[in-house]
Amino acid sequence: MIKRLFIFFSMVVFISGCATTRMITTPSAPPPDLGISAKDDNFSVSLNYVIVPNGPGSWVKGACWDEYVLTLRSITNKTITLEQIRMIDPRGVYVHSGASAAQLESMEEGVAKIYKNMDMSTAAILGTDAIVSTVAQTASIATNMAMIPLADTATTLFAMAPSQQVTNDLMDRTKIDSEIFRRQFTTVTLAGNATISGSAFFPTIPNPKDLVIDYRIGNDNKALEMPLEKLAGLHVAPVKEKKK
Repeated sequence: MIKRLFIFFSMVVFISGCATTRMITTPSAPPPDLGISAKDDNFSVSLNYVIVPNGPGSWVKGACWDEYVLTLRSITNKTITLEQIRMIDPRGVYVHSGASAAQLESMEEGVAKIYKNMDMSTAAILGTDAIVSTVAQTASIATNMAMIPLADTATTLFAMAPSQQVTNDLMDRTKIDSEIFRRQFTTVTLAGNATISGSAFFPTIPNPKDLVIDYRIGNDNKALEMPLEKLAGLHVAPVKEKKK
């Protein structure tokens, strides 16, 4: 009996210490500068690069979003307040940036269904359904196992493993959300002739048309559009040749 308990506790410690994470400790170098920019009389914006799921610069495995890394510059002596960053998708519809992994996953699922209904052929990306389904199943197993009497070592071990996985998943999501928050633009006020860099996160939009930066200067609300022609073909699957 003592031997069985020793083996049991040893295995529980092993399981609880093997927390998996989607975070990449040392991301690869980011992609080269895209050289995309736009400006008006008050404001200048440059799109430095886009970090796509599992691509150069990725810091999380299997992300279902794109990270648009931008540099914003005030080219006036007046104070400018950044309000929001939006995208115009291939339908001509505005898509707002996301602020958390859960929000971006929900947005990804929504746009994927829309593009599928439009018969748009997009590149294969890790599906949100798979992520949500896995977490839901794990939570369900953990709940059910908690109701089973812990009669022996094997049963106890099986009962605790899913619960630990749920805890690990929640901790991992917290880390990812913290990194998104650290990287993203929130409401930013730029003093005259100031520069700031940061990211805007969007679901994986194929062939994005424009980025729109909404800002306020004095009592005036303005929008600066940046065309994204250089991103043509992004997340678009190659056309398959028909068999003769």
